[in-house]
Amino acid sequence: ITGELRPSPSQDAPVWHRLRIVADQWSPAVDFFVSRPGSDRLPGEPTASLPAFRTGMPLASIDLAHGRMRAGRWYLVRDLRVQTGNDVTTPTARGLPEPFALWDPGRPVPKSSEAPRLRGVTFHTIKRREPDVDGYLWLHGVALARHKGRLLASWGHNKGLENTPGELVQGSWSFDDGRTWSAVEPIARLEGEHEAVSHGVHLVHDGELWGFFGRFTGRRENVVTEAYVLDETSGRWLSRGIVVEDGFWPMGEPRRMDDGNWILAGLRVGGGNPAAVAISDGNDLTAWDLVVIPTSDWVGRMWGESAVLVQGATVLNIARYGAEAVALAARSEDYGRTWTPLQKSNLPMTTSQPWAGTLSTGHHYLIATTTADAGTNRFPLTIALSRPGELVFSRIHRIRDGIAEPDGSGEPTPLAYPYALEHEGHLYIAYSVGRHGGNENDAELAIVSLEELDLQ
Repeated sequence: ITGELRPSPSQDAPVWHRLRIVADQWSPAVDFFVSRPGSDRLPGEPTASLPAFRTGMPLASIDLAHGRMRAGRWYLVRDLRVQTGNDVTTPTARGLPEPFALWDPGRPVPKSSEAPRLRGVTFHTIKRREPDVDGYLWLHGVALARHKGRLLASWGHNKGLENTPGELVQGSWSFDDGRTWSAVEPIARLEGEHEAVSHGVHLVHDGELWGFFGRFTGRRENVVTEAYVLDETSGRWLSRGIVVEDGFWPMGEPRRMDDGNWILAGLRVGGGNPAAVAISDGNDLTAWDLVVIPTSDWVGRMWGESAVLVQGATVLNIARYGAEAVALAARSEDYGRTWTPLQKSNLPMTTSQPWAGTLSTGHHYLIATTTADAGTNRFPLTIALSRPGELVFSRIHRIRDGIAEPDGSGEPTPLAYPYALEHEGHLYIAYSVGRHGGNENDAELAIVSLEELDLQ
């Protein structure tokens, strides 16, 4: 906190400071007033403000910067007094950065009831959870690709728990633009007793259909990205090997940048689970550089599943948070090589993977749950839109409300992990529907006409 603070040489000869800590459930910071060594006199102004999380919970639950007090250190406390009431000063939150502007600051973020629901959306079931039929308990992470007149959907599938050995990638084809789907077929499977491969993303490149999937051992350990290509003759998916290492799990379809490289959004599992991107070596889709996005000190616990928006040399990363229902954001001005620290934005977003992209009209979009009152609910599923060429969102529409069936019947249910692609005036959006509770999902497809988005 200050250069005048120093660790005590031993517990038998402690260096005492008088310490006053001020916390408030509505403040993202805790103020520290610290005396000089051996003095009882507190300064008039805070010595420092530190980021704090879970301040709305009981005092013992407050998390200072998510465990930044180092393990192995010891702290002695005596004469502890706790004071509450309206006469206690509010924390100053000194040094708190302004929120990253993902949303137009001149407009309020609409509540769910204020965001218009898109009309004319058609819904189709891709795969229902049927453990009594096929034995699979877990389904998640639906991805889409359009290849040679067919629509592919793939997903992570497991007969056991999520992200445990035996997990594999399965898929299904549609020959009528998503209305009906073929029998399920395997895409990627590992035979090792402790190995697994799971959901990922697709890309059609030079006439070939690629898949980039998260591969791991145990319970999400030793995560890497493995690439596969569909062999048109045999119909089998052939591995092109591990293409990104060091914990990277792909979450967004590769985007081509003006410098000739591709950028792949995702997260790095481990070490705080930060958002990350991988950047290709030109058109070589088997050679990628991992870039971990730095995180602001004001960001706490996270699970950095992320998406990117690309506009020239500028790249935005939009990531899932864990400590609060708000989107995290970072910016690069050199094609994703260096980044501003990931920080909280001014756009509410539930704790789920986001999907971002750019329509053929030039409008950027973000699919997630971003209404002002959504909190931690994964519904309604919404699409936020920018004006053409702008990197801030200014409109939100509801795609599907949080009810079990598209016709409005049933109990509220999560709608999560969206994936979208544009084709002939329509946006095809796949996502998980938690009809069965938890991550016991069905896979569903929504087809939105771009005309309904009122793009201007």
